[in-house]
Amino acid sequence: IMRSLFIIMLGLIYCSGYTQIINFPDPNFKIALLLTKSVDSNGDGFADIDADLNNDGEIDQSEALKVKNLDVSYKGVINLEGINYFDSLINLNCSNNKLTNLDIQNFIFLKSLNCSYNDDLVNIKLDSLPNLNILFCAESNLKVLTLNNFPELKNIGCSDNAFLETINLKNLPKLNSFSADGCRFSSLDFRDFKELTSFSCSNNLYLKELKLGI
Repeated sequence: IMRSLFIIMLGLIYCSGYTQIINFPDPNFKIALLLTKSVDSNGDGFADIDADLNNDGEIDQSEALKVKNLDVSYKGVINLEGINYFDSLINLNCSNNKLTNLDIQNFIFLKSLNCSYNDDLVNIKLDSLPNLNILFCAESNLKVLTLNNFPELKNIGCSDNAFLETINLKNLPKLNSFSADGCRFSSLDFRDFKELTSFSCSNNLYLKELKLGI
């Protein structure tokens, strides 16, 4: 009986440990986390270590929680599934990859998101990011961009989305910089953004109506 209990306890311990390992369906994303300098550990803007802090060849939930600044740009990433475990993220750079969809929700500390230069990126879903300050999503393949209820968002850069024709912006009280050159807008109404000090929408060949607040 004791032997059986011992085996069961070992199994429970193993299973408990196993469930903490994060599954990353995209091997390029996992390789970027494990084998490249993808984590900026001191906040100086340069990635200096990988995310595998215990060097076991996996990323577990406790390791993910310690990452505040993550740079997986230029890594051929197609799918960021598993990113939701990185709850402590402040800055995320996933630019210059092969993403088609991006779902970033419930990151209460996230201040900066750069997903530019993902040529196949057609959909961005952002929600519950109360501290998001900067969003760069330039040179992608977006058709619609919806940003509602981002109380700290100040800077939006979405230039050179050649098919971007619809933008929905609501409840962005601190927005002060917006750039959307080379898009497909037919009309833009920015009368509600009283803090706006920088605005650019050149090379919008279909733009017929532009409204700016005074």
